[in-house]
Amino acid sequence: MASNEMAPHYIAAAEARCWLWLQPRKAVDAYQHALRIWPRERRRSGCVHQARLALAHTAAGEPERAAAEGMKALRVAQDTKSELAARELRRLNQELAAYDAPAVVDFREAFAAL
Repeated sequence: MASNEMAPHYIAAAEARCWLWLQPRKAVDAYQHALRIWPRERRRSGCVHQARLALAHTAAGEPERAAAEGMKALRVAQDTKSELAARELRRLNQELAAYDAPAVVDFREAFAAL
């Protein structure tokens, strides 16, 4: 790949991020695609997109699914010490504050220990 070409996984993640603001349901699908093609060795940056997938689920009115995806991102963020992922997870924690589903409570408790 030439140095001026973007990798497909970065393009997919950028597209998903745009959909997050425009149409959260499309963002969910786009982030799922981006994460499927995300290189495993890019775990730290993939974690950021996992957290953003959780935000997309929240915006799409799926708090329990958001909490589940947030837990996945939280585990990696703890391992990799990613400040960007932690920032996105803080946003998720704030967005989920309005919900009291068991999965949401579990995420919020785990996040508090971060």
